[in-house]
Amino acid sequence: MRYLLPKGTQAVAALAAAGAGLLVAACGDGGEPGQVYVGEPSGRIAFMSERDGNREIYVMDAGGANQTNLTNSSYLDDQPWWSSDGNRIAFSSFRPRGDLYTMNADGTELQ
Repeated sequence: MRYLLPKGTQAVAALAAAGAGLLVAACGDGGEPGQVYVGEPSGRIAFMSERDGNREIYVMDAGGANQTNLTNSSYLDDQPWWSSDGNRIAFSSFRPRGDLYTMNADGTELQ
């Protein structure tokens, strides 16, 4: 299921608190709507943010706490998606070696 949400992570956290399950979000910090993808419950949310001036992949607790930048790169990273077991996150990126990457849920082991 897909939801269109307004700017920011508050709407994503509210949807998670309502029991929507595992959420994957691409939230537009520039005012445009974001997309939230709902999958299996895990209590964690992966989302894209431009708060540091560049598109980066972040994770946070379902309530909005513990927001962590996982990619910390100069490249544009977007569209995070959880693996079925919740251990890895796939995402698209404008990096020189390709368009699709995966990493552990803590940002390690980028492939």
